[in-house]
Amino acid sequence: MNLKFVVVINPLASRSPTGMGVAGNAVQDILDNGIGVAWNRVFFLINDSAIPAVLKTLLRIFICQIVPFTCRSGEFVVYTTHHGPFWRTGRHLLIVHDLICLSYPDQHKFQTLYFRKLLPVLASCSNMVVAISQCVKSEITNRYPSVDVPVCVVPSMYRLKVGLRCDSFESRLEDKRLLVVGGRYSHKNIDTVLESFLRLVSKDSGWNLVLVGFDRRIWWQDYGGFDLYPCKDNVIIFDYLSDEELEELYASSFLLLYPSLAEGMGLPPLEAYSAGCLPVVHDMPIMHETCGEGALRCDCTQSINLDEVISIVASTGFCTEYSDRVRLGREHAKRFSYKSVTDNWQALARRIYCATFRSSV
Repeated sequence: MNLKFVVVINPLASRSPTGMGVAGNAVQDILDNGIGVAWNRVFFLINDSAIPAVLKTLLRIFICQIVPFTCRSGEFVVYTTHHGPFWRTGRHLLIVHDLICLSYPDQHKFQTLYFRKLLPVLASCSNMVVAISQCVKSEITNRYPSVDVPVCVVPSMYRLKVGLRCDSFESRLEDKRLLVVGGRYSHKNIDTVLESFLRLVSKDSGWNLVLVGFDRRIWWQDYGGFDLYPCKDNVIIFDYLSDEELEELYASSFLLLYPSLAEGMGLPPLEAYSAGCLPVVHDMPIMHETCGEGALRCDCTQSINLDEVISIVASTGFCTEYSDRVRLGREHAKRFSYKSVTDNWQALARRIYCATFRSSV
């Protein structure tokens, strides 16, 4: 089906995207986006500038009000990240990735206000809302009972390649590298990893911890700063890595530690599967939905539980189960592949076209 009638607006477009920005880029990869190309260049300039975050948000809101007037008749607008017009255009939808800020209101007070007061209005003005998981759909329904438009599910797509270099279990164990991806906010629960890693290194100083997507100014408060963290010589921090660099880390790391306590979907475990790396996740419904039966699950609110999981996996007798779990994870991850997600968007686009423009495709 030709999707040229779809205009994709990605308000979080950036040269170094994280989280929702990455997911928005994936939607752009799948759908033709006409006039959206020009607007997304404007978002690049805004998001990569040094202006205050609140002003960036206000500019994004303003531009999203202008977009419908620049589209031709017969075009349908997809807003990739919680944005949209404050009126019913009759031809747009918005994607909701998560409502985490409502559970963690102190993380970003302006964003929390936006999600409490503005997002329900934006959702009600759209033709439909797309949630990236069944868990997010349920949360939208429960938190926004006033939203009376259809809510459907189209998962995000993970972008890393399958079939890249994957080190063996023995090689990963010998390198003793633990990987954490994404941790700018408190719900990512990095403190449990830091506590567990301290005990791990006290027993074996050969272990290393690599943190990707972190800012030293935000974390390490409990230790008075990174320089005072007792095991800082065993820790490497990257604020941002390219896909290629991240692939290399996944391909050689022993475990991905993903102890997040709240997610809309959670892409890093899927990326880890693709490179043969086994993820450890918090035992909660969204991780069951995203990771299937491959991932190792535990109660990540207690760091001692991470100790136990790492200790079990680090035994040489776990080699076969490690491979079996990665295989299960890769099979489950196919539902989030480019082909699968594209098929979902194709089906949704057909539904949108028929419902909005009343024409057979």
